[in-house]
Amino acid sequence: MRNRQCRQDAGLVLLAIAVRAAAVLILQSHHVPRSTYEHGEIAANLLAGHGFSVRFLGARGPTSQQAPIYPALVALAYAVGGAETPAALLTLELAQAILGGLLVLGVLRLAREVAPHQRAVSVAAGLIAALHPTLVYAATHVQVSLLGATLLTWTLVCAFRTGASGGSASALTTGALLAAVTLCDPILALGGAGALWAIVQGRSAQGRSRVQAARLAALVVLTAAAGVAPWIIRNALVHGELVAIKSTFGYAFWQGNCALSEGTDKVVRASVEQVLDEGKGKSQAGLAGLNRRLWAARHEAGYIDDIALTREDLKLLGSVSEPERSRILFRRAIDELRDRPGRYWQLCLRRFRYFWLFDETNPKTRVWVYRVSHLALTMAALLGLGLATSDVRGRLWPAIVTVLLIALFHTLTIVSARFHIPLEPLLAVWAGAGLSRLEIERTPSRSAAARDHVVGVRLVRGLDRRELVHRLRCCGLPRAHQQDSQDQAGYQGAAADHERASPRNRDDRHVVGMGVGDADGGHPGRQHRGDGNTRPDRGHGPAARHPIGIGAGGRQAHLECAQPLLMVPLPFLLAVHQQDNRRHQNQRHHDAEQSDDQNFMHRFTLSADKPSSS
Repeated sequence: MRNRQCRQDAGLVLLAIAVRAAAVLILQSHHVPRSTYEHGEIAANLLAGHGFSVRFLGARGPTSQQAPIYPALVALAYAVGGAETPAALLTLELAQAILGGLLVLGVLRLAREVAPHQRAVSVAAGLIAALHPTLVYAATHVQVSLLGATLLTWTLVCAFRTGASGGSASALTTGALLAAVTLCDPILALGGAGALWAIVQGRSAQGRSRVQAARLAALVVLTAAAGVAPWIIRNALVHGELVAIKSTFGYAFWQGNCALSEGTDKVVRASVEQVLDEGKGKSQAGLAGLNRRLWAARHEAGYIDDIALTREDLKLLGSVSEPERSRILFRRAIDELRDRPGRYWQLCLRRFRYFWLFDETNPKTRVWVYRVSHLALTMAALLGLGLATSDVRGRLWPAIVTVLLIALFHTLTIVSARFHIPLEPLLAVWAGAGLSRLEIERTPSRSAAARDHVVGVRLVRGLDRRELVHRLRCCGLPRAHQQDSQDQAGYQGAAADHERASPRNRDDRHVVGMGVGDADGGHPGRQHRGDGNTRPDRGHGPAARHPIGIGAGGRQAHLECAQPLLMVPLPFLLAVHQQDNRRHQNQRHHDAEQSDDQNFMHRFTLSADKPSSS
């Protein structure tokens, strides 16, 4: 089963990489001019020795207009292939194709954290993440969305694991990933709320105290703060004031809410349609031609800055510091909204529609493939959320919180098609979660225990564990043809033998509290892998320090005791139990026979010693 899961994961990851690499080579986006925007300019300045700088709002100099990680990666690609050359962009886009495979792997792991024993959930989520057109197309762009989506997904995965294991190492990893995603796009730091939710939820499911959950959450927050601190210190030295990651919140708010804005950073122009229609049926036919037309239309649409800022505005803004430029534009947007009461909420409703349907100001969203796939993912996510079983839906709450917070932020400030990309892997997990109910409907009834069904067995403290382990290692597994009779006999014999046993035997030799349990139920000390197997939580008590797993694939029996955790197949456990019963019965028969012989000899001796009546 484990090998099958690894092959399945590898297949989906390779599929994702292959599809993205094919898109890069077919669409030829690396030949499109002016496709790198601020990231490319900052990267070129880094290589030229000008530092992390860009021309922004009328002035050139050190900047916090972008977070640092992605421009640094673009600079690395430029160092390999040359600044803004097709070779460098091709290298970057192929690297992003590989990053898409890592994203799919994260989606698979997240789906298994949400629905541990339901393989269909992870397969469906992984397929969606591997083939969804927007996620595939993102690999052909020089933009931070794909990297942010990958880091956000893995942050939640590690947060789930931290909640399940309670380990400090997992908490440190979660904090480091949260710092990385913040240094890619600070808006995605809102996913930290979902990560903390996952930790608290996992600790509660393990029956641990709130103090331990608070300790892990604090460790995550402190690690993330330590990770972003160097960049904040750099910003303070450059700008002379505190700037948390980026300095552009006021600027972005103005773009989305000024008097000429449609709620986005783009401009609606009639000439865009003409550009889209040019070249149809001619030299720009095919996917590469369509991609070039979409880029040309995007350049034709331009930014709100092009029509809303005059030369005088740029001269004023260029004379002050970068953070002050954003504050000036923020105050201007607030003043314009006050002059038109109710406009802000109209813009918010429009942004909400653009975010969940499609951004009508972006020419690239007019392609039917984008619109159909975008609407299909949204509907599948909502449907999956509604169809998911209650326990799976409960474990989805960290992802739900993350999606809602990020969507709310963009609804209130500014929206763009690229802002939706980091949430699409989480929506894929929502969509896959709907299959959890189908998996439940196919599981055996509890009234008739299946041969491989998971059983929770609690052993009393007096069990001779060494003897059991020795027998498990030496005797091997029972043959398949023995299992059905062993199951039947074991279930019927366990309760009766327990009732007949003396207190000493109950403590030392017998299994108590045995019964068929839910395969999805959480036993303390056990963590589900998602492939039908179980394992002890790492770092969880003595059981985690000395785990012993015996048996071939399939679901396994769970023995929980004060001793280290044992995991054995149910039929084997029942066979061992039956052998114990037979040995005890034989011993009792032997003792009874010896007692009868002793009584007989005693009576015979008495009769022989008695004087004769004659």
